[in-house]
Amino acid sequence: MKFGALLLQCVMLLLASEAGYLIGEHSVFANLSRAPRKESGWRNSDLSGTQSLGFHVATNDSAGAGLSFTFTGKELFEKLKASPGDIEMTRDLQRRRSAGEFILRNELPLMRRSQEWNFAAIAAKALTNNAARYNELISQLGINPDLSRDLQIHLSRIHRASLEAQSAIIQLLDARLRYDQRMRVVLGAEKYSRYREIEKLRPAEEDVQNIQTFLVHSNQSRFEGSRELALARLIAEADAVEDSSGHGPYSPLPSPAVGREQVIAMKEHELARLTAGSRMLINRIGEMGLDSEQRACISAYYDRKLASKHSEILALNERVTREPPPIRKMSVRRDVGGGSSAIP
Repeated sequence: MKFGALLLQCVMLLLASEAGYLIGEHSVFANLSRAPRKESGWRNSDLSGTQSLGFHVATNDSAGAGLSFTFTGKELFEKLKASPGDIEMTRDLQRRRSAGEFILRNELPLMRRSQEWNFAAIAAKALTNNAARYNELISQLGINPDLSRDLQIHLSRIHRASLEAQSAIIQLLDARLRYDQRMRVVLGAEKYSRYREIEKLRPAEEDVQNIQTFLVHSNQSRFEGSRELALARLIAEADAVEDSSGHGPYSPLPSPAVGREQVIAMKEHELARLTAGSRMLINRIGEMGLDSEQRACISAYYDRKLASKHSEILALNERVTREPPPIRKMSVRRDVGGGSSAIP
């Protein structure tokens, strides 16, 4: 079979298996034309490099409403820039998926390349549709036309990055959901409940070990057995976990920050959360029957952690006040009266 036809066949199978995949407000559908179907899949003999595969991307926003594409196998190969290795890896992963192994959607090379091409097409269409509106807006602001085009391309790349981020989050949520469903089936109701308790306490148990080390360094005795578990439960209930982020199946969704202002805001939020949680923990720690010195050590442990986080925020704020503002490029606008004004 010709390579273009082989690629077309693989993409048909992928799109058929991924039907109804939603990306934010964008729903991607495939219209598979002139490809007779059998129970076992698509017949190799019915495919050639001249047969076509049609895509329709339906969007709910005005920027990219309704995109349709039709390609032959050869054209699809050229646009996706797929290699024989991509096809072989995709087929291997599909076989492993059929055998019961969980495979991330974007692990499939052809699906990943197809998605990248679709996102680029959606963003490019939106750029064209929005050009007139942005040209008028930018003209009113007095921005140089050359810079105007660069800014619109920047906006288009933000659009594309947003689509990619939504896709990644959907993939993560799907992986977590399927994992949870598998664990329910494998463990049964009683063991599943115990397992969820273990997962819930895992971050708090790491903090307990840190507290144990702090106690030893403070010449205090370590907690043993049931007290370790009791402290972990109190930490979890009070949300006094030092690091609330994680990459487990039940962790909060990732919330990265970029740029000094966002990083400072994120650290301030974490400081406020840990401050409230540690206060609640210290108020309840008497339930464990600890002596006054142990309670004082745990309080000192959190005081040190809070002070460290506060110092990080102060250091970031000091860097903001010390560093000079960045040099900004200026565009010159000619006013009607013949004068000019600088626009940052």
